[in-house]
Amino acid sequence: MEPEILHGDMVVYRKEPLPPEKAKPRQMYVVNTDDGAAVKRVEYQAAKIMLISSNPDYPVQLCGKLDAQI
Repeated sequence: MEPEILHGDMVVYRKEPLPPEKAKPRQMYVVNTDDGAAVKRVEYQAAKIMLISSNPDYPVQLCGKLDAQI
């Protein structure tokens, strides 16, 4: 599978925060966590947010809804 974002690509995003409950599952978002910003797909699992990379070499990250800003 080809990556959706290639090395050297530019990501343009709106900087205003999106409440987690308004994020659509499986859509790509810029997500800020304690580890920094990353482009990830978002899915919800109870009170947690799953941050899913398009690159299968990176594991799924779980974080609390209050620990991530979308």
